Amino acid sequence: MAGIKLQKEVGKSTGNPKITDYIAGKHYKDEGMGAGSKLEFFQHAEGRIVVDGSSFDYEYNLTGPRRQGIWGM
Repeated sequence: MAGIKLQKEVGKSTGNPKITDYIAGKHYKDEGMGAGSKLEFFQHAEGRIVVDGSSFDYEYNLTGPRRQGIWGM
């Protein structure tokens, strides 16, 4: 059955769970220790924007026909 992934939890058996929430293309990560969830990155049409402290790093996908046009020889 297909569906939308909302959350991933790992490390529960070790006593230090790490939870990732997926909300409308945004990925929030909670490393445990009561710190709360922090925005990790969010997706857009050409790639994703990664949160790095108080700044944003843009990462672009270069796959498919566009990549062949740029890199193909």
